[in-house]
Amino acid sequence: MKKVIFAVLAAALLLLGCACDAGEPQPYAAEHGHVYGFWYDTETEGEQIRYCRICGESQTQTLGE
Repeated sequence: MKKVIFAVLAAALLLLGCACDAGEPQPYAAEHGHVYGFWYDTETEGEQIRYCRICGESQTQTLGE
């Protein structure tokens, strides 16, 4: 029982320590590995686009090249 109480108190302290800047906007980490989603067809025939799930950067490709 003492281990459970200790674990709950430790978790609560960790959460309180992390929440101290909760009201402040966090700066965007500009450097990251892009995580692109699926390719989608565009209105231009033979062209596709996909977006990074983190920052929204787009990549286009032309089919048939």
